[in-house]
Amino acid sequence: MVWKKKKSLSISLYFFLGLIVSLLLFQPMNKSTQLNQSIRIEAEDYLSGNQGITYYDSSIGNYGQAYRQDWVDLEKTTDAGGGYNVGWIDSGEWLTYDLQVPVDGTYEIVARVASPKDDNHNFGISVNGKELDRLNFNSTGGWQSWQNVRGKKINLTAGNHKLRLDMYSSLFNINYLELIPVTSPATEGNKDIRIEAEDYQTFSDLTSGNIGQAYRQDDVDLEKTSDAGGGYNVGWIDSGEWLTYDLEVPESGVYKLVTRIASDYNIDHGIKFSLDGKSIDQINFQDTNGWQSWQDVAGKEIYLTEGSHQLRLDAVSSGFNINYIDFEYVSPHQANNPPKPIDNLPQPVENPPTPIENPPLPVENPPSLEGATYYLAPYGNDSNDGSLENPFFSLEKVSSIAKPGDVIYLRGGEYKYTTPQWLSAQGTEEARITFMSAPGETAILDGSYISDHISVKDIVGITGKYLDFKNLEVTNSKRHGISGWGASHVRLINNYLHHNQHSGAWFGYQDLTTSTGIVFDGNLVEYNDLVSQYDAPAGHPGALVTMGASNSTFVNNIVRKNYGEGIISVLTKGSYIANNQISDNVSVNLYLDNTSDVIAEKNLIYNTGDTRFHVVGRAASGIQVANEKYDFYFNLSNQEGGFKIVNNIIADNAYGFFYGSYDQGGGLRDSLIANNTFYHADNTLLFISKDTGHQNTTFANNIFIQEPDDKLLSFEGSSGINWSNNGWVGGNPGAATGANDVITNNPVLIAPNLDNISGFGLQNNSPFLGKGLSNFGIAEDYFGTARDGSIDLGAIQNS
Repeated sequence: MVWKKKKSLSISLYFFLGLIVSLLLFQPMNKSTQLNQSIRIEAEDYLSGNQGITYYDSSIGNYGQAYRQDWVDLEKTTDAGGGYNVGWIDSGEWLTYDLQVPVDGTYEIVARVASPKDDNHNFGISVNGKELDRLNFNSTGGWQSWQNVRGKKINLTAGNHKLRLDMYSSLFNINYLELIPVTSPATEGNKDIRIEAEDYQTFSDLTSGNIGQAYRQDDVDLEKTSDAGGGYNVGWIDSGEWLTYDLEVPESGVYKLVTRIASDYNIDHGIKFSLDGKSIDQINFQDTNGWQSWQDVAGKEIYLTEGSHQLRLDAVSSGFNINYIDFEYVSPHQANNPPKPIDNLPQPVENPPTPIENPPLPVENPPSLEGATYYLAPYGNDSNDGSLENPFFSLEKVSSIAKPGDVIYLRGGEYKYTTPQWLSAQGTEEARITFMSAPGETAILDGSYISDHISVKDIVGITGKYLDFKNLEVTNSKRHGISGWGASHVRLINNYLHHNQHSGAWFGYQDLTTSTGIVFDGNLVEYNDLVSQYDAPAGHPGALVTMGASNSTFVNNIVRKNYGEGIISVLTKGSYIANNQISDNVSVNLYLDNTSDVIAEKNLIYNTGDTRFHVVGRAASGIQVANEKYDFYFNLSNQEGGFKIVNNIIADNAYGFFYGSYDQGGGLRDSLIANNTFYHADNTLLFISKDTGHQNTTFANNIFIQEPDDKLLSFEGSSGINWSNNGWVGGNPGAATGANDVITNNPVLIAPNLDNISGFGLQNNSPFLGKGLSNFGIAEDYFGTARDGSIDLGAIQNS
C-alpha cells in the first residue's frame, strides 16, 4: 500500500502502527563528535526468516512468548533500558544480524550477559563468516543480573556486514552486543560536524508514542530513511515540537549550517536553531516532492567556539522530515557580522506525558494518520470520553462511534465482559480502524464472565469491515474467541488465542463471497476447541477457520495443541496458507474442503507424539482434503475445485496426505501437489479414496518417505490423477507409479529433525537431486531458495 505521511496543523494524536522492525538498533547517542559512536545490536533483533537459515534454535516455539513468534526464546528484560533478551540458550544455537558500520575503524566488543549458573559460558562472534572473537564468563548471580563482558578489539570497514553469534554453551541470557569505537581513521583531519536528527538528548513531541516505531521508544517519531547512508530520520513533525542535541566543536571557526530535509506536504516549512539558549538561524523551505526525496537546505555561516554546546531545533511548521544537520567548516576566522538573535523562542513544555514503552510487533498497511485515538481500560466507563485520562470500557461503545482511520488502544489488564462485544464499525481500504493493546501492555479479553443464558457466547463478534485486531489476548470464551459473520477485510495480527471452547477465531457467511479479505497473521493459537477435549459429540471445530469466504490469508501463525482441527478452509475461494507451523491438533492439522484457487505453501505440519491431542488412538492427519456438498450449511458447494499444495514439510502425522470422498464425493480436481516432503506417518503416508470425480490433478516432484513397517500408500488408481517425478522410500508405489519416479531405500537426507528443518534437505549424493520437472512455476523452495536450475524433489532445494 502506498501511503502519504501527513499531519494536520492541529494537535490531534495520529499513530502509524507499522513497527518497521529494525534489524540493527543503535544506542541513542549524540553523533556530533568526529569519532564514530558505539553500535548496539539488540539480541532480539536477529534477522527474520526461517529456522536453519537466519537462526537456529533447538526447541520448538518461543518459550518466553514475547516480542516475536518464531522459535527463538525471548523474554522481557529488567536490565536498564528495558526491552527483551534472548534466553533459554542451548549449545549449538546461533543467530544472525545485519551490521551497518558507518566508518572504518577499530571497535571493542562488549556483550551484556546474565546467568545464575557457575559454568564456563562462551559464545563466538563472526563477521562475514569469519570468527573474530569468543567471549567467556561465569555466573553473574541471576538470570536478570546483567554484566558487561569485554572482548577483543576488532577492525571493521564501513558498510553492511553480516554478524553471527554462535552459542558454544548453554544456560545464559544475552541482552545486547555493543561495538565501541577505539579509532575512526576515516574522520581524522575532518572538521565538519554531523548531527543525526534521531540522536537528540531532550525533546517535546505532541503525540504519544513513536509513530514510526523505529530506533528509540519514546514519543519522538522516527523511521528508517532511504536517503544515502541509511539510518533514521525524524518525521511526523508538528509545529511547536523541539529537539536538543549535544554539539561538540573540535575547533573554533566559521561553520555553514546545512540541514537535510524532505517533505510531501505543500506548505511553507520552517525550523529555528538556537545554541546555548541563543537563536542563531531560521531556515525556510517548500516541499521536496516526497517524504524520502531529500534535499540540502543551506542556512547561515555561524561562528562556533571550540568545546561543548547545546543545539536546539524548534519546528515552526508541520509536515516535514529531518535526516541530519551538518556544520560544514569554512574558516578559522569569525564573521564580521554575526547573525542577530531571533527573540521569543517557544519555551519547553513542562512534564511531557510519559511514553508507553515497548511498542508491538509490525503490521503491514498501517491505518491512516487522519483518524482519532481512543482508549479502553478494564477500569474504564462507557460514559467517559475515551481519552487516555478517561477511557471507555467496552469495545461495543467505541465501535459505535469509530470512524475510518481511528485507533483504539486497549490498556493492559483483564476485560471482564458479561456480554459479547458486537462490532459493526466500518473502516475503508485507505483508512482501517485498529483495535490493539496499548504498546508495551497486554489487554486480556476473558470470556469467563459472559452469561450462560446468552445463546451466542463469542467474546468478540464482528459484522464490520476493514478492521485490525492486534496484540490482544483472547481466552476462556464459551464459544469462539473472535467470530465474524459476513465481516470483510478484517485482520487478526499477533494475537494470542487460547483456551476457548470452540475456535480461536472463526469467519464466514452463507455464501462464498460476502466474507472476504480475512487475514490471520502471526497469531499464536493453542488449547482451543475445549468442547472436544474429552471426545464430546461436538465434532472437531477448528482453531482458525474460514467457512463460506473468499480471499482469506493464513500466514506466520503457530497453531498447535488444539482439541480440534488446526487451520480449516472450507467452502472458500482464493485462500492463501503459508509459513505456518501447524502441529498436534486433534483429527487434522490442515483441512481443505470445497476449496478453489487455494495455495498452501511453505508450511511445517507435524506431530510430536503428545497423546493428549490424539483421537481414536492416533495423531492428526497432516493435510486432509475433500470436495463434498454441505447440505447442512445453506446447501453450499464449491464445485470449481482447484488448489496448489507446494513446498510443505509434513512429518510424523497419522496420515501425510489424506483425500476423503465421504458422503458426497467430488474428487481431486484441477489441483497440483508438488515439491512437498512427506516424512513418516503412523498409519498411511498417502491415502486417496476411490472417487469418480478425480480429474486433472497432478502429484509431481514430491518425496514420500515411510518407515519400513508402516504403510506407504492406499490408492486404487484413477485416470483423473497424473503421477510423475516423485521420490519413494519404504515401499512400491503401485498405482501411483509415474514417469521418471525414483524408488530407493536411502534418500540421503541431511538429518531430518523437527529442531532443525534444514535437515530435511538433500545431501550432495541424494538420488533425488535434479530429478524434478520444471514446468509448474514453483520459483522457490521452503526456505525461499530459488529453483532456477535443475529441480530437486521435495520441499528443499539443495542449491
